[in-house]
Amino acid sequence: TRFTKYNFSIYRIKKIYESLNIHEGINEINFKYSFNNLKLLRKKYLLIKSKKDLQEFKYKGLKIGDLIYDTYLRTKFKPTINLEDESLFRIFYRSIKIFDEIHEYFKNNKVKLVIPSHTNYIQYGLIVRIANRKKIPVVAIHSRNRGNCEFRLKKIRKDFPGEANLGFLNYRRDFKKLKNKRKLLELGKKYLEKRLTGKNKLSYLKVSPYVSKKKFVSPFLKNNKKNIVIFAQCFFDAPHRYRKMIFTDTFEQIKFLLKQSKYFSEYNWYLKPHPNTLTDNTSTYRKYFMKKYKNVIFLNNKISNLDIIKNGIEIGITNHGTIGHELPYYKIPIINTGDNNQIKYNFNLHANNSNQIIKYINEIHKFRKLLNFDK
Repeated sequence: TRFTKYNFSIYRIKKIYESLNIHEGINEINFKYSFNNLKLLRKKYLLIKSKKDLQEFKYKGLKIGDLIYDTYLRTKFKPTINLEDESLFRIFYRSIKIFDEIHEYFKNNKVKLVIPSHTNYIQYGLIVRIANRKKIPVVAIHSRNRGNCEFRLKKIRKDFPGEANLGFLNYRRDFKKLKNKRKLLELGKKYLEKRLTGKNKLSYLKVSPYVSKKKFVSPFLKNNKKNIVIFAQCFFDAPHRYRKMIFTDTFEQIKFLLKQSKYFSEYNWYLKPHPNTLTDNTSTYRKYFMKKYKNVIFLNNKISNLDIIKNGIEIGITNHGTIGHELPYYKIPIINTGDNNQIKYNFNLHANNSNQIIKYINEIHKFRKLLNFDK
């Protein structure tokens, strides 16, 4: 939090640790920053010429650029990277210092296990990746609603040390090993249908996006054009949580997709922000996109997905959203622009580059036939 640079803010945490006979190991508050190191790192930083360079940046052979990238977006509430921003360099410098301190601590202490609360951002991700390199097991705490539900431990994979790693890479393989598959499929169907009718919701959502509003004034156009709907992620919420994505961040993804709306004018274009967005998320659309793309209808993020579905969707587009395994239930083709939970299945279109996105949109009738909408 914004208060963690002050000792008094972690006094209670220290007391809890001490009651378990746990004592402080690494604390950024106690780090000493060197001016000479600052000058050397400034030279290294100036070698970063693009957003892609930062995303792929490695230090001592270990990729940490995506952690720096996401930390900047989340702590500065910026929708994308500005390499000229001095606060980005400060995060860069902090990252190197944290990395070196962790590395030194592991060198001088026998660490058998690392237990982070997250794996994103420099505060958590750096120690996870260094531990993985040193073959130290990492077991992350996964929970929702401040630990009140979905509480469990998960072992972090060495080849995918991300927070999104909940086993989705092996869903198909693991399911084949289970007994009573028919019964489990019926159970899954019942659970999904409850979500799609608004009777239950994912725990991190405040309100189900499938609850239809009674006083609903339709923003949808009445014409002969078919609809493309972009289901956007929050600009600030760790876009690099999965293994890969076509664009360097959500801002670049939205910029590209809205540009396509000018070329594919035979469609009505809509954009729905994520239902759990921060205030600055809305102002970003107003500042950068709404005036420039008046041909696109920007939906309220509270609008029900059911109301969107009722008005017809020819194509849905997301990076890694849950609509990827929700809307195919209605036989709606979804284009994913990055790694996602349903990457191993064939009821979505998974684009590998921006040209493939354009090809999918341009030839959606052909690619729709390749999708398997078997409920």
